[in-house]
Amino acid sequence: MFVFTCWHANAAPGLADYVYTLPNGDFIQNVAGDEVVTLNDTSGSISSLQSAIDSARTSNPTAFLRIFLKPGSAYAVWSAPLVMGSNMCLTGNGTRIEASSTNTTATSLIRIAPSSSYVSVSNVILNGRLASVRGIEALDVSRVNIDNTIVRDTVLAGIFLEGLGGTIFDSQLSISHCDDARSANNAGMHLKNTTQAVCMENTSARNATGILLDGVSRATIFNNQCLSNSAVGLALSANSTNTFVIHNLISNSTTGTSTDTTRTREIQILYEAARSANPNNVIVLRRTEHHGRRPTRALF
Repeated sequence: MFVFTCWHANAAPGLADYVYTLPNGDFIQNVAGDEVVTLNDTSGSISSLQSAIDSARTSNPTAFLRIFLKPGSAYAVWSAPLVMGSNMCLTGNGTRIEASSTNTTATSLIRIAPSSSYVSVSNVILNGRLASVRGIEALDVSRVNIDNTIVRDTVLAGIFLEGLGGTIFDSQLSISHCDDARSANNAGMHLKNTTQAVCMENTSARNATGILLDGVSRATIFNNQCLSNSAVGLALSANSTNTFVIHNLISNSTTGTSTDTTRTREIQILYEAARSANPNNVIVLRRTEHHGRRPTRALF
């Protein structure tokens, strides 16, 4: 269960106070109780961990799997990522998962299988080592939460989450308290084709694009920092609609915030996007209406 509490009034531009509220930890999905199987990996090996996960799922087809990585280990990804499915919660305790080399043939370090739901990843350090990988990739998924995860040096997007479609409710994807840097040719965080997404209290720095919203609807982008991204700090593209962008700090990018909607009456709601005193941090708006009590502000 993921609970986010946000409140916005006539506040000053810029980052807001820390607003995340920890959810009730007594249950995962059902208040009356869940069937939970705990895996404590001691191998430090992706292949051994994958075998343990697959075996636990076969033996417990509907249970929630709580997976704990071996503390202090570095799990090397060679030709295949760690694959997660529905009803799985991975906690890393600060453990690293990294590409074996720049020639790694896997497409990502962690992959959430298509059609999965109720999946979370937290407290993991992901290092692409400049290989052509994503840190986390998830396509056609719902109810996925990535929290308190560090991603570094991926040639592809650091965190890529794709929902069930921009017109289908209840995708509910969230990225919170993550730190992504040095996805030099891609976005640090990329949310695609999803409704009701939350991207909250993250830092995305030194990527091509800090945060990219692609075909999203009714998303909330709150209290993030997009710093020194080479192309765009925050980009809303490909018919992203009814999206709240509130209290974000966007600094030192060629373009600060860019919106590009190809349909004329879609709505982007932009509140208080704060920037540093960089004359290149401009706002580019293309065929987009803006509604709301307070417009986006650029601070110079």
